[in-house]
Amino acid sequence: MSVVPKISVIMPCYNVEKYIARAIESVLQQTFIDFEFLIIIDGSPDNSQKIAESYAQKDKRIKVVVKENGGVSSARNMGLDNAKGEYIYFIDPDDWIEPSLLEDNIHLLIKENSDVVLFALFKDRLDKYENLLLSEPIIFENLELTKYSVEELSYFQIGVMGYTWNKIIKIAVVEDNYIRFDETVSFWEDAVFNYKVFSKVSKIVFNGCPYYHYNLRPIQSLSKKSYPYLFDSIKSRCESLNLFLSTWCINNKDELIAQVVINDLRICIGYLFRFSDKNKKSKLAEIEKIINEPLVREYLIYFSPKDFKGISYKFLLKYKQRLLIYYLVQLNLKTKASFFGLACLILIKTLL
Repeated sequence: MSVVPKISVIMPCYNVEKYIARAIESVLQQTFIDFEFLIIIDGSPDNSQKIAESYAQKDKRIKVVVKENGGVSSARNMGLDNAKGEYIYFIDPDDWIEPSLLEDNIHLLIKENSDVVLFALFKDRLDKYENLLLSEPIIFENLELTKYSVEELSYFQIGVMGYTWNKIIKIAVVEDNYIRFDETVSFWEDAVFNYKVFSKVSKIVFNGCPYYHYNLRPIQSLSKKSYPYLFDSIKSRCESLNLFLSTWCINNKDELIAQVVINDLRICIGYLFRFSDKNKKSKLAEIEKIINEPLVREYLIYFSPKDFKGISYKFLLKYKQRLLIYYLVQLNLKTKASFFGLACLILIKTLL
């Protein structure tokens, strides 16, 4: 490795002793060797630090940084503060990467003289024993996006641009504009960061080859607890997305933001039922608060759903049907999605 590494690989860690070894090994097996590997131990109470330090003793490219627990954004920021490379790459500790990820994409960045390269991924579905059930490539066409020459973007493109771990970024963009992860954002913090980065670059390269293995594990039985008001994270995401799309003069900006608002809103309401310990009265109050948010009312008119479920949601939001939303989401968690659609149809026809 050179005195100044070409790439700084940053990996935040908290309670990942089951998975961290594979993630570390996938980085150390890279065909491109000129990198530093910053493993940020975010006050993890398990053996993550011990495992990381055992690898650091064998490979001088690894630097283990230990800090008090502050969340994933805090850990990534610590990585940025310690990074010495010309480029930065983030990996999550419960996933792993293909051996040629760094080599192929750093060469593409240099060849195309771009500040950011974004690459495709695999969605790996695992069982509770970590056996691979299905590896689904999520791919797209090779593409160059140049500021002011792109008139429209797709919702799919906006989605894949939101992940932290499927892109390499020139660190000068981050440092010159002092872009950091917002530690007050509890959800979609990676998208908030990325859209700010994109607003400062003039070219983004899409590499349609998949390199990242995003692991989907069975949802464990979680104890329900009080969650923060997640819609605040949607506001932050849309604010940074609006900055990016406005800076690039994207014509379908309002339609894209509308899709983000409504689809993320559905996730927020879903969390109320899956993971929150709030009672019915509190859930109804939060649903009412969400559907009356100025951001929802502003962008609902731009939301053009393609499926019946989306059409149903738009109807329920437009007429502020908080009680119907409550019962339909509850019903959806207990039945199949097709039954949810049928229930929506019956209820909407009853109202009309």
